[in-house]
Amino acid sequence: MLKNIDFKAGSIFVNGIDLHDIDKKSYYDKLSLISQNVFIFTDTLKDNISYGGRLDKKSHIFKEARLEKLINSRKSIETFISSDELSGGEKQRIAIARVLYKNSDLIVLDEFTAALDQENEKEIVDTFMNMNNKDKIYITISHRKYPLSMANKILDLNDGSFKELI
Repeated sequence: MLKNIDFKAGSIFVNGIDLHDIDKKSYYDKLSLISQNVFIFTDTLKDNISYGGRLDKKSHIFKEARLEKLINSRKSIETFISSDELSGGEKQRIAIARVLYKNSDLIVLDEFTAALDQENEKEIVDTFMNMNNKDKIYITISHRKYPLSMANKILDLNDGSFKELI
């Protein structure tokens, strides 16, 4: 799915296009991933989200990713941060802000709320559900139920086989 391994058997289609026919760079330009382990650069909060791009301190992204408390504690989005000083939930909120900033077409959410409490999980899942998602594909991997409320199709992978639940 992430094009890290060139598979030989079967096919994966993204919006009707075979994954084999999409070059890696253009695929990655349209792909975002939030995994359980979020990498944080020792850099500013702004650059951790935008990878050096333009990001206004008044951007809606900070509110939608629930980063206001972190920003207020650091006094600025230009303050340097490091992985060691952030909680798991703060790291995941930064990863969510990256997805919101990039505005990708294909978003893979791998246990993206695992480090959040139920209140923050609900607010962030609701943020994704309220975005203009008409042309976006979300693949959500979760052991928790609430993130699955975003889905219009749910597959259960158990003992190497898929079972369609919805």
